[in-house]
Amino acid sequence: YPYYNTGRAAVVIAKYYEGAYVNGTVLFKGKPVNNTEVVVQKNLTYTGNFSVPIDHDKYLVLSDENPSGSFSVLAGAGCRLQVRRNLGLASFTLKNVTFDWINDSDYTPITDDDAMRKPGSNYERFLNITIDPANVTGYVFVDMDNDGLYNSSVDEPLSSNVNLRMSEITKFIRDERGNDRVEFGSYYSLPIDENGSYDKTGLLPGYYRLVLYDNDSFILSLVDTPLSMGDTTVNISKCKTADIEGIIYYDENLNNEYDPGEEVKDAIVTLYHVFRDQNGNVYQESPVVNTTTNNDGSYSFESVIPGKINGMNLNEYSIKVEKTPVYQSKEEGIYPEENKTMSYNISIGLTPVVVSGNTTFDGNPVDNVLVEFTPDETVENNTAKRKQVYSDETGSYSVELQPGSYNITVTKKEGTGYPQTLVYETTDKIVLNKGEGSVTKDFSLVKKSVTVTGLTKYENNIVGNVSISFKPDPSVENNTAVSNEAVSDENGSYTVELTPGTYNVTAAGEQFNISGVNYTYKGYGTLTVTEDDITTGVTYNVELFMKEVE
Repeated sequence: YPYYNTGRAAVVIAKYYEGAYVNGTVLFKGKPVNNTEVVVQKNLTYTGNFSVPIDHDKYLVLSDENPSGSFSVLAGAGCRLQVRRNLGLASFTLKNVTFDWINDSDYTPITDDDAMRKPGSNYERFLNITIDPANVTGYVFVDMDNDGLYNSSVDEPLSSNVNLRMSEITKFIRDERGNDRVEFGSYYSLPIDENGSYDKTGLLPGYYRLVLYDNDSFILSLVDTPLSMGDTTVNISKCKTADIEGIIYYDENLNNEYDPGEEVKDAIVTLYHVFRDQNGNVYQESPVVNTTTNNDGSYSFESVIPGKINGMNLNEYSIKVEKTPVYQSKEEGIYPEENKTMSYNISIGLTPVVVSGNTTFDGNPVDNVLVEFTPDETVENNTAKRKQVYSDETGSYSVELQPGSYNITVTKKEGTGYPQTLVYETTDKIVLNKGEGSVTKDFSLVKKSVTVTGLTKYENNIVGNVSISFKPDPSVENNTAVSNEAVSDENGSYTVELTPGTYNVTAAGEQFNISGVNYTYKGYGTLTVTEDDITTGVTYNVELFMKEVE
């Protein structure tokens, strides 16, 4: 062993310990504890007599392969056993087992002779380790003197209009987004007596979450606490209230901030309590309180249950603002902090206008047509916002649009390649006024592609299920053709939309067998379609030939 920077060295002589056999069981109320480890530990001493227990061996007590609760580890001299629950990113120590008995038993200290299994030594031990239950008691109260402690002579006990729920934390995890989360096991609803007192006994030691609710499902307090064997006291104080205040304004100059003169008076402002499912989707919004803005656009909500308690976002709010028929807005993810006033200005939006109509060609409905509304850039301070919608199977569409000036592009495209074949198109403009409510806008489409129909045949016999590819002929200069594909049906009939241009046509049929030889149908050709063909369409039959499959 070198003594660095001294030019000296020493010889280190190490002993080899095979380890004493320590076997046994770990039981709670006579049953094994899920995800429990028995760990052999011994202190490692560093400079300055600083010691840290180091894990030397471990055994998972309960698993699919070991449902009995038994364990078997190798223990060195001077060690101890630690029984702990494996909780994912964390663990919980259930019990430390020390070998410190004086009389001759399995709990006497493990010596060097035991660890080296010398004859006559006590190197085989069997331990029945029992985990005693955890018990929790406490008070639910209003902290009148704001000292964070329960004082029965000053503080007000809570017993009515509240519910206390306890959940066992079984795992600490980190999801794919890097957020820390917990999983829960056993769940308990704890009664509270008239003095605000509660208790629960016979719990498996571990981490538990205590949540205090009111009758409207607002969280009033949340405490994560460890409960070890024996008795633990956990007092729970109700959160302080919060205030919300701000100004409702309409951003006339579109600078994304409040400027004097933009206030909206007489607007109805409603505060909602938001409930989300485990996937984060809103499934309910319950109104809490509403108010009307003053002449200066100001509003306020006083003494509301906070959203942020002890630094945790527990109760989510949303604020909806409405002044019919012109203005409408909604803000989500609001968490006012307890014992504080949140300043929250809201830029109110314009009430959307419902625009609906039909997309047709020659009076017939056309489905799956893309209707795109884009702001007209030539209009100063245009309030329009880009949006798009597709027509349904009846050719009808409906969309909510912000008032403003729009350019409209209406298209239908086909094909799996890029670019796709443009089949129908038209353009238009529209101006939607504030508070207009609803507008009907129909679109008469203009055909842009040529409808090509035909049959796939072999020597005047129909051949079905043939794949046909139409690709631009590279030998033609300035060719405007766009690739597309079609498959003939069982009757050999196909239909495809093609952009005017010149195409190389390739066809391939299904494989079949004649006298033990495999064949397929092939076909090649050239097709030119022009803008003059758009109104009439083109008939093009694909002539096939047989080709042996190699």
